[in-house]
Amino acid sequence: MHANPVEYAGATIVPVASLSASGYAAIAIVTTGLGKQRAYGPLKHFPTEKAACEYAVSYAKSRLDRRWRRGEK
Repeated sequence: MHANPVEYAGATIVPVASLSASGYAAIAIVTTGLGKQRAYGPLKHFPTEKAACEYAVSYAKSRLDRRWRRGEK
């Protein structure tokens, strides 16, 4: 399942919940304003798609915050 994209810190976060044997795996795909893409995950497993997508967004936001603190774009 793909949830709605989230705009954050000049990037687009697309959360993905992938069904596996141990639940829904949280995955985040981040595209920066410069078009650079990065995927994070599978991160953790959750009992619901919604929980996995929420975690993926939260994780990606924290990674973007760290990137901006370091001065990367």
